[in-house]
Amino acid sequence: MTKLFDLLPGWIWALLLSGAVAVAWMQTSRLEREQRLHAETRTAHAQQLAAMERSARQAEQSAREEEQRRTAAHQEIVDEARTREAQALADAAAAGDVAQRLRAQLAAITARGGEAASYPGTAQGGPPAGDSIGVLADVLARADERAGILAAHADAARSAGLACERAYDALTAPP
Repeated sequence: MTKLFDLLPGWIWALLLSGAVAVAWMQTSRLEREQRLHAETRTAHAQQLAAMERSARQAEQSAREEEQRRTAAHQEIVDEARTREAQALADAAAAGDVAQRLRAQLAAITARGGEAASYPGTAQGGPPAGDSIGVLADVLARADERAGILAAHADAARSAGLACERAYDALTAPP
């Protein structure tokens, strides 16, 4: 090996040494640049992840607010429907009381009609007046009873339909 060192002049060794130093310096600067770029990329990636997390939190908060809005709207509709149903039941009860009084009055009239038919000379050979009044009273009482039942069903169906319609509108309305 000493023969090889002795064979080459000193300036070539200096040139080779300076070339090796230059290559080492270039590699070192390249490594530093790559490390700096890697650090910048990691910072940018961390910022991007933070922005995505922030966006996800905002989306989750928005979804929760929308769910709360819809739940509140639905509960308001249910409460209003219950109030309307209670009012309809109260109205139906009041109407039932009125109908009961009318039935009592009709029964009194029917009873008087039956008494009038039992007196001689009131119907002059025709059918007794009490029977036709009784039949009419029975028909009217049954019709009134059926009308009350139908009205109760109609009120309940209307209340349920309005509540359903409002619930649908509340769920499909834009926030």
